[in-house]
Amino acid sequence: MSADFESDPLRSLDDLYRASQESNEKSDLTELAKKRYITAEESYGSFHPFTLVRLSDYCSQLLENGNSKDALNHLVALKGRTRDAVGVSHPVYVKTLLALSLLFYRDRCEAESRVAFQEATVRGRRSFAQKMLSSEMLVEFLLVSLQRRDHQSFQNFMLLCLETDALSVDALMEYLGECLESCGTKDVPAEFAQVFHQLISVMREKQGVSQEVMRKTLLRVGELGHQFPIVQEVVLREVLALFEGQELEHIAEVVDCHAKLGAIYVQSGDLELAREHYEIAMEFFNQRAELEHG
Repeated sequence: MSADFESDPLRSLDDLYRASQESNEKSDLTELAKKRYITAEESYGSFHPFTLVRLSDYCSQLLENGNSKDALNHLVALKGRTRDAVGVSHPVYVKTLLALSLLFYRDRCEAESRVAFQEATVRGRRSFAQKMLSSEMLVEFLLVSLQRRDHQSFQNFMLLCLETDALSVDALMEYLGECLESCGTKDVPAEFAQVFHQLISVMREKQGVSQEVMRKTLLRVGELGHQFPIVQEVVLREVLALFEGQELEHIAEVVDCHAKLGAIYVQSGDLELAREHYEIAMEFFNQRAELEHG
């Protein structure tokens, strides 16, 4: 049998597997994934890319179902086979490292998790530079970063997903909400202020992003991070920047932004800055009153 084309039994199993994924019938996915892997191995051998891809899917199902022991055994085997068969820059190798990183994290082996993730990041960047890394793999990096509560990596891959259109803005906002939620009662890392600025900057540079879309996105970020002053400060300042030169057209929102910034600075103890924003808010409020009664 030629090693260049998938066998009919394997193609049928693939179709069934994809159909089960699309219909969210999760109960049979692990067994289907295992059967696909065994069929590929019998047809093409242990080191063929067809086999490696399906073993990777099987490992993902084991990991998703919490079968850590079997997942670890297969992932270690997959890592070695992939390295020997197709090299360390292959997407399957990168995906295997990500899965190992997540597995180690769940088993509280933080050092091993960090090493695996760092290697995946290095290999992934090289693959991306060579156009070997798909949008799906970028999203995989984003999700593993989120699950490992690695906020810095999450920020980096969130921006990369936005720049490359790997995810829609709405989907990114949902993941951003999960990331902020994972911070719990702790304050958001200071670096988040920078990433919000970058996120908005990237959106501004993208063609076809209207002022209204920008405004709604900013408000959505504000809702997600409502308990964190650093998030609120960034959002309010970006909204004001969005309305620069058009303050009178959006005067109610401008007044509201300055008043909220004043409250944030009172809370942080920066009374001089708080007074400045309250005065600006009052100035625009009076202008609005004059316009309404003029």
